[in-house]
Amino acid sequence: MGFSTFNKYLKEKRIEKGISIRKLAEITNVSAMYISELERGKRDKPSPEILNRLAKGLDEPHEDFMVAAGYIDPDEYVRRKNEREDIEYSLAEQEQEKPIYLDDLGSNRTFIYQDKVFTKEEKAKLESFIKMFLMD
Repeated sequence: MGFSTFNKYLKEKRIEKGISIRKLAEITNVSAMYISELERGKRDKPSPEILNRLAKGLDEPHEDFMVAAGYIDPDEYVRRKNEREDIEYSLAEQEQEKPIYLDDLGSNRTFIYQDKVFTKEEKAKLESFIKMFLMD
Protein backbone atom coordinates (compact mmCIF):
# COMPACT_ATOMS: atom_id res chain seq x y z
CA MET A 1 0.00 0.00 0.00
CA GLY A 2 2.04 2.96 -1.22
CA PHE A 3 1.27 6.63 -1.70
CA SER A 4 -0.44 5.93 -4.99
CA THR A 5 -3.31 4.44 -2.98
CA PHE A 6 -3.21 6.83 0.00
CA ASN A 7 -5.77 9.15 -1.57
CA LYS A 8 -8.18 6.24 -2.01
CA TYR A 9 -7.42 4.94 1.48
CA LEU A 10 -8.14 8.30 3.11
CA LYS A 11 -11.37 8.82 1.20
CA GLU A 12 -12.51 5.25 1.91
CA LYS A 13 -11.90 5.63 5.67
CA ARG A 14 -13.63 9.03 5.78
CA ILE A 15 -16.70 7.73 3.93
CA GLU A 16 -16.70 4.55 6.04
CA LYS A 17 -17.02 6.73 9.15
CA GLY A 18 -19.70 8.89 7.56
CA ILE A 19 -17.69 12.09 8.01
CA SER A 20 -17.66 14.93 5.51
CA ILE A 21 -14.44 16.61 4.46
CA ARG A 22 -15.52 19.75 6.34
CA LYS A 23 -16.23 17.78 9.52
CA LEU A 24 -12.89 15.97 9.28
CA ALA A 25 -11.17 19.32 8.80
CA GLU A 26 -12.90 20.65 11.90
CA ILE A 27 -12.00 17.59 13.99
CA THR A 28 -8.36 17.43 12.88
CA ASN A 29 -7.50 21.09 12.39
CA VAL A 30 -6.36 20.23 8.86
CA SER A 31 -7.88 22.44 6.17
CA ALA A 32 -10.77 21.05 4.14
CA MET A 33 -8.98 22.18 0.96
CA TYR A 34 -5.88 20.17 1.91
CA ILE A 35 -7.94 17.05 2.74
CA SER A 36 -9.80 17.38 -0.56
CA GLU A 37 -6.54 17.73 -2.46
CA LEU A 38 -5.11 14.69 -0.65
CA GLU A 39 -8.14 12.60 -1.58
CA ARG A 40 -7.87 13.69 -5.22
CA GLY A 41 -4.14 12.90 -5.29
CA LYS A 42 -3.25 16.54 -5.93
CA ARG A 43 -0.97 16.90 -2.89
CA ASP A 44 2.35 15.33 -1.97
CA LYS A 45 2.65 12.75 0.76
CA PRO A 46 1.37 14.31 4.02
CA SER A 47 3.71 14.58 6.99
CA PRO A 48 3.53 12.03 9.82
CA GLU A 49 2.00 14.81 11.99
CA ILE A 50 -0.86 15.35 9.52
CA LEU A 51 -1.30 11.59 9.21
CA ASN A 52 -1.53 11.36 12.99
CA ARG A 53 -4.26 14.02 13.09
CA LEU A 54 -6.21 12.36 10.29
CA ALA A 55 -5.90 8.93 11.93
CA LYS A 56 -7.12 10.29 15.28
CA GLY A 57 -9.95 12.18 13.59
CA LEU A 58 -11.10 9.00 11.88
CA ASP A 59 -10.40 6.83 14.96
CA GLU A 60 -8.01 4.63 13.03
CA PRO A 61 -4.50 3.36 13.92
CA HIS A 62 -1.78 5.89 13.05
CA GLU A 63 0.40 3.05 11.77
CA ASP A 64 -2.19 2.15 9.14
CA PHE A 65 -2.02 5.71 7.79
CA MET A 66 1.77 5.58 7.85
CA VAL A 67 1.69 2.37 5.79
CA ALA A 68 -0.88 3.80 3.37
CA ALA A 69 1.28 6.90 2.84
CA GLY A 70 4.41 4.82 2.27
CA TYR A 71 6.36 5.73 5.42
CA ILE A 72 6.27 2.15 6.71
CA ASP A 73 6.87 -0.96 4.60
CA PRO A 74 3.64 -3.00 4.58
CA ASP A 75 5.41 -6.36 4.91
CA GLU A 76 7.47 -5.11 7.85
CA TYR A 77 4.31 -3.70 9.46
CA VAL A 78 2.47 -7.01 9.16
CA ARG A 79 5.48 -8.91 10.53
CA ARG A 80 5.78 -6.59 13.54
CA LYS A 81 2.04 -6.62 14.14
CA ASN A 82 2.04 -10.44 14.14
CA GLU A 83 5.00 -10.48 16.53
CA ARG A 84 3.17 -8.11 18.91
CA GLU A 85 0.03 -10.24 18.77
CA ASP A 86 2.08 -13.38 19.47
CA ILE A 87 3.73 -11.72 22.46
CA GLU A 88 0.39 -10.41 23.79
CA TYR A 89 -1.16 -13.87 23.40
CA SER A 90 1.78 -15.50 25.15
CA LEU A 91 1.60 -13.03 28.04
CA ALA A 92 -2.16 -13.51 28.36
CA GLU A 93 -1.68 -17.26 28.33
CA GLN A 94 1.01 -17.04 31.03
CA GLU A 95 -1.22 -14.83 33.16
CA GLN A 96 -4.05 -17.38 32.95
CA GLU A 97 -1.73 -20.19 34.01
CA LYS A 98 -0.24 -18.27 36.92
CA PRO A 99 -1.60 -19.71 40.18
CA ILE A 100 -3.09 -17.50 42.85
CA TYR A 101 -1.79 -18.31 46.32
CA LEU A 102 -4.33 -17.47 48.99
CA ASP A 103 -1.53 -17.87 51.53
CA ASP A 104 -0.57 -14.34 50.47
CA LEU A 105 -3.67 -12.87 52.14
CA GLY A 106 -1.60 -12.17 55.23
CA SER A 107 1.05 -10.32 53.24
CA ASN A 108 1.19 -6.64 52.37
CA ARG A 109 0.12 -7.38 48.77
CA THR A 110 -2.95 -5.59 47.47
CA PHE A 111 -5.99 -7.78 46.92
CA ILE A 112 -8.85 -6.62 44.72
CA TYR A 113 -12.23 -8.19 44.01
CA GLN A 114 -14.71 -6.55 41.63
CA ASP A 115 -12.80 -3.22 41.77
CA LYS A 116 -12.84 -3.20 45.59
CA VAL A 117 -9.50 -3.11 47.39
CA PHE A 118 -9.46 -5.28 50.50
CA THR A 119 -8.43 -3.67 53.78
CA LYS A 120 -6.08 -5.52 56.12
CA GLU A 121 -9.06 -6.47 58.29
CA GLU A 122 -11.07 -7.76 55.32
CA LYS A 123 -8.12 -9.87 54.19
CA ALA A 124 -7.88 -11.35 57.72
CA LYS A 125 -11.63 -12.16 57.70
CA LEU A 126 -11.35 -13.79 54.30
CA GLU A 127 -8.37 -15.84 55.44
CA SER A 128 -10.35 -17.01 58.51
CA PHE A 129 -13.32 -17.91 56.33
CA ILE A 130 -11.14 -19.94 53.96
CA LYS A 131 -9.56 -21.82 56.86
CA MET A 132 -13.02 -22.65 58.30
CA PHE A 133 -14.31 -23.63 54.87
CA LEU A 134 -11.42 -26.02 54.26
CA MET A 135 -11.66 -27.74 57.67
CA ASP A 136 -13.01 -31.27 57.58
